[in-house]
Amino acid sequence: MTKRVVDTPYGPARAELHCAVEGRAALLLGHGAGGGIAAPDLVAAAR
Repeated sequence: MTKRVVDTPYGPARAELHCAVEGRAALLLGHGAGGGIAAPDLVAAAR
């Protein structure tokens, strides 16, 4: 896993990159208002 901070017009955004050994596609997940990168649904999907 790689962690990054991306500057946006609304402030810094945190990103966690999970790379597969043989990547063939990309999936981007985001949280809703009031959520965070530790939201249970995002953690479950990342696993």
